[in-house]
Parts: sequence; C-alpha cells; structure tokens
Amino acid sequence: MNNAEQMVRYVEARVRQAIGDERGDVPGWVMITIMTCAIAAIIWGLAGPWLRGLFDTAAKKVTDCQSANPGGAVGGAPANCP
Repeated sequence: MNNAEQMVRYVEARVRQAIGDERGDVPGWVMITIMTCAIAAIIWGLAGPWLRGLFDTAAKKVTDCQSANPGGAVGGAPANCP
C-alpha cells in the first residue's frame, strides 16, 4: 500500500469518526413531527375562525367595491373605494 492509499484511508477514518452515526434518532424525529403537527392544529383551531372572518371581510369589500364601480381603472382600485 502506497502513501496515497494510506492517506485516503486515514482521512476516511477521520471523517467517519467526526461525522459519527448519520442515521439519527428515529423516535426523536417522529416525536418532533407529531409535536409540530399538534402545535399547527392548535394554532389553526384557535386562529382559524378569525382568519376566515378576515378573509371574508376583505373579499366582501373587494366585491362590493367592484360592483359599485364597474369598469374601474385597470390595475388599480376605483376612485371612491377605500
């Protein structure tokens, strides 16, 4: 075995030692995923109705403004819409 092969094996061994086991902790990742989903579900449950109301109000204002001012300027709101 020549010096280049020894160096490659040495570097490979050092890299494996530094990296360690790359498989990870599967139960830990499962727990993180479940907790993230639970937090998202709780936030959605609490903020969902508020967000739906916010969206419905905005959509109603746009619809009312468009129906009150047909043929408004392209790319902008009609003059008397807030």
